[in-house]
Amino acid sequence: MISLEKRVETVKISLQKKSVPNVSVDVAFAIDISGSMTGLYKDGTVQDIIDRVFAMAMNMDPDKSLEVFAFDTGVRHLPPMQDGDYGTYVEKHVRKLVGGGTNYSPVFKEIQQHYGETLVEKKAGFFGNLFGKKDTVASTFTPVKPLYLIFITDGDATDVEATKRIVHDMGPSNVYIQCVGIGHSFRLLESMASEYGHVGFSSMNNINITDEEMYDMFISTEFVNWMKRF
Repeated sequence: MISLEKRVETVKISLQKKSVPNVSVDVAFAIDISGSMTGLYKDGTVQDIIDRVFAMAMNMDPDKSLEVFAFDTGVRHLPPMQDGDYGTYVEKHVRKLVGGGTNYSPVFKEIQQHYGETLVEKKAGFFGNLFGKKDTVASTFTPVKPLYLIFITDGDATDVEATKRIVHDMGPSNVYIQCVGIGHSFRLLESMASEYGHVGFSSMNNINITDEEMYDMFISTEFVNWMKRF
């Protein structure tokens, strides 16, 4: 197994090549736990992916940790990955959860609620209450710090409109979503990457690529341009 230290150094080199050596963003990871992913958990593929992503968080996230969200038709916000979880996180926290179908909107909504701010607009007062008007609560998605979300799945979702609505709402905020499809058919992810400037998409038949190749893919030109805004 490649050491965490070596992967952290590889990420550093990738960032230097893209002329963004100093990055400070929250890093989050959304991973598919639907039944079709079972084989990728058993053969260690998912653990390898999360280890690689964690090395990115060690370079980019001020907390040196990785927030993890697991999704099927629902979502679970799992314990953050720390350096002591390298090579073992999936067995500790994820593998026993695998099963079910695939929806994207619950995990995006959970991430909105976790990182976003809720603004309460007072519109009632005495006369407002008298005439039955109530306070309104508007939920917004404006992270205090920029957020880089890596989203990995092996299949398209059924909740297309709900997903596109939530991802569209993230547009004006400080978030970039790097979607990765393991397999072949990802029309929804491809369409969102084409339509929204804060969404990227890459497709892999498998992850038998080097760390250098994966980090160059995740640290794309579009992501680099997004980071340079901050």
